[in-house]
Amino acid sequence: QGPARILDLNKGLLAEGYDGDVALVDLEQPFTVDPEEFAGKSRNTPFKGMTLTGRVKATVCGGRVVFNEL
Repeated sequence: QGPARILDLNKGLLAEGYDGDVALVDLEQPFTVDPEEFAGKSRNTPFKGMTLTGRVKATVCGGRVVFNEL
């Protein structure tokens, strides 16, 4: 909230008049990092092949669903 407040941006809260940026995460789902699945062009990561826990299932940016794996 602090940086958004300083820059006078409607960010950092889930409230009327704010942008509604949210990420829905399954905190228990394990997954293996595969750089070939990255959305961007870069494939550099020190986590390649590691099994991690907690997978993003959906993302809302500016009140619009921009990623949905539900």
